[in-house]
Amino acid sequence: MEPDLVTSAQQRLAEGAEEEQFRPVVTYSPGMVFRRSLGGRFLDVSAASSALDGRPCEEIVGSSLADWVHPADAEAFDAAERQLADSGRVTVRLRLRLLHGDGRWVWTEPTCWVVRNERGDPVEVRGFIQEVDGPFPQGAEGARSREETLRALQGQARSIIDTARDAFVSINQQGEVIDWNQSAENLFGWTRQEMLGRTLTETIIPERYHDSHVAGLQRVLAGGEPHVIGNQVEVTALHRNGRELPVELGVWRQDSAAAGCFNAFIRDVTERKQAEQARMAVETERRHLLAQTIRSREQERTWLAAELHDGPIQRLTAIGYGFEEACLALENEGVEASRALFTQARRRLAEEIRGLRTLMAVLRPPALDEQGLAGALQDLADAFSRQHGVHCPVTVCLSQSLDPDIETVLYRVVQEALTNVARHARATNAAVSLTDSAYRAGSAELPDGTVVLTVTDDGVGFDATRVPEFVGGGHFGMASMRERVELASGTYNFSSSPGTGTRIKVFMPAGGDRQAMHGKEGQT
Repeated sequence: MEPDLVTSAQQRLAEGAEEEQFRPVVTYSPGMVFRRSLGGRFLDVSAASSALDGRPCEEIVGSSLADWVHPADAEAFDAAERQLADSGRVTVRLRLRLLHGDGRWVWTEPTCWVVRNERGDPVEVRGFIQEVDGPFPQGAEGARSREETLRALQGQARSIIDTARDAFVSINQQGEVIDWNQSAENLFGWTRQEMLGRTLTETIIPERYHDSHVAGLQRVLAGGEPHVIGNQVEVTALHRNGRELPVELGVWRQDSAAAGCFNAFIRDVTERKQAEQARMAVETERRHLLAQTIRSREQERTWLAAELHDGPIQRLTAIGYGFEEACLALENEGVEASRALFTQARRRLAEEIRGLRTLMAVLRPPALDEQGLAGALQDLADAFSRQHGVHCPVTVCLSQSLDPDIETVLYRVVQEALTNVARHARATNAAVSLTDSAYRAGSAELPDGTVVLTVTDDGVGFDATRVPEFVGGGHFGMASMRERVELASGTYNFSSSPGTGTRIKVFMPAGGDRQAMHGKEGQT
């Protein structure tokens, strides 16, 4: 393995390392490991840095490496900094004398690389500094020293590649695999021995991308503009079993006197993509629920406006005319005639006040707060029976209390259902039932912690497929019930057909504290 390939492997691993992986290295490394700003100031150093520098770590942080460099090595240091800025790394063929805290000069060998963010912008520099015996030896001895250093670095790079969490893949200029680490075996299902000498198009590139892969390789070899090299990109790869998986890869080209190759670290991003899709699904559902909530509120406001306009406002206007008529009678016809008109207007005003109180009870029934859901449903059914002559028993059998919001939703569903019965069903009988799993043991349709509400009638029924048509015509009763239930994480079902009546069934989470409650049955 060539020296610059070694350095590239170190650089790529470091750039891909996460912060929690680098932190233990800074903390526990026996050599000097550092993070520094792009301007050169140390941001963090390993505990062993004190031994190399002769100063406490807290004094090293905030200082600059340039302040320690021997004047005779300043030119080499400046050249290394330019190399760092241009290529993003400094090779290990650099030795500098650094000023020790006790005043002596220490020969060192630094290795540095630039860390970039997701957009590829440089954010900081990381690296290692180790103490050495002196400058690079000259002649044969120097050559042997460099060879020993190279072998050591090759072994270090091999270790990095073999133990890397990301898959490492290297191909030659013919597109044949020349390196393949253990993580690549785990990711793609092909062993190193199986992959060496084979092309990626034979193995891990989906067939639909074969032509673009070959064309891209030929374009780069011909000196054309690379589209992938030097960037972090997401692509689709192929497992040995035929399963496609999303991966993120960073590719760099390696040219040397011996041969050229292309290297890549590849990471499986399936979990990240699934998390992104889950977040998108949650956001889509959130927007859907928000739209439902807004629509439901607007429908209720439209209903309230219509009720007020067609009822109380019209009648109060008529009462106002009655008072005006009484005043005119007082002037023209005498006290007795006026008193009769005032009495009539006052009686109509009292009736209207009672009507407004009834409307307020519809908007927020006091019985829910005063008697609980069972009592409120019984009152609702009693009033429905008195007004419309429809027999409507209520059965409530619960072993637990319900969340107040759930109670409100269930009450509104019954309220809307009975309104529909009164307006459309022409029924003689209806029924309301509310129960939970304690009273329906073994029921497959009722999971534990769930309550079920059922409202039935024996009316004329209707074609269930026409519900969208009803909504389009401005009849929102069925739709508003479904929206209320689904917004509260419940399930809404109904069944009906001409001549068979209608049944509405709602499953809701109880959402309250479990406590003993006696089954209650009421009948009008």
